[in-house]
Amino acid sequence: GVIDRVIELERTHRVVALRGNHEQMMMDSRGGPGLLPTWLLNGGEEALASYAPEGRKGTLDDVPRAHWNFLDHVCVDWFETDDFIFVHGGLAPHLSLPEQPIPVLRWQKLTPAMKPHFSGKAMICGHTVQPSGVPLDLGHAVCIDTGVYLPQGWLTCLDVEEGTCWQANQKGETRTLHLD
Repeated sequence: GVIDRVIELERTHRVVALRGNHEQMMMDSRGGPGLLPTWLLNGGEEALASYAPEGRKGTLDDVPRAHWNFLDHVCVDWFETDDFIFVHGGLAPHLSLPEQPIPVLRWQKLTPAMKPHFSGKAMICGHTVQPSGVPLDLGHAVCIDTGVYLPQGWLTCLDVEEGTCWQANQKGETRTLHLD
């Protein structure tokens, strides 16, 4: 449903979809039976179930061609504006964007010791869950993964220009906060 919604939004809005570690695992799962179990243990089972007819376990064959096309050709590894770089995981601070290793972009965790990117642009990322439910703001990097899948987690949307965050949780509650 999420991929369908993003594809639909692309028809009327400018949408940039970032490719992360779960998309990578899903894409890799097509490469052979040895790669599928890793994805299945990390959300793949639930993802495939969402594609399956009622009462049947999902398989890779249930995934629509449009969704594979979205993952393979629409999603990007990074997006850059005048002031920000958006990635799923992280950045090697000394490398230009085209030189970034894919594992860093998709799998790297954000730590307080991470150095700023040489470009001077702030990195906006996910992937490193913030169990507090509040984004981690290091000044040169902001992580907005606030653990929506956790019992007390939140889904976070950030206006990078204003520093305003809008959040919603699984109970349907919403809140707004501002990064300092």
